Amino acid sequence: MKTTKRQFKVFCDEFKRHIERFGLNEWRLDFVHEDCGDAFSTINSSYSEKVVTICFSDDWSEHCIPLSDNAIRDTALHEAIELLVSDLRALSFARFVTQDEIYSTSHMLVRRLEKLL
Repeated sequence: MKTTKRQFKVFCDEFKRHIERFGLNEWRLDFVHEDCGDAFSTINSSYSEKVVTICFSDDWSEHCIPLSDNAIRDTALHEAIELLVSDLRALSFARFVTQDEIYSTSHMLVRRLEKLL
């Protein structure tokens, strides 16, 4: 089943709502409505440039979850959480990381979670 422009808008609006809620305003968001491989959606972020490309699948035919606004919103939340932890993920792949960088980044995540809970 092909996704519509309206469904893409639902996804984008929900993703943006969570990004604001999480305090991730330092990221530039680029949304695309295209093939995301075997996923409902994906994110591809650049830690150093603070740019993220968020892909919403244009075809849900091969997925086992029925296409609904609730499924789209759940997918947007999932991707927003992926972005929330992306700084820690980026550090984990870095060749040289200081203890201060790890502490600072994890503390920032804790502060953001404190505001949510």
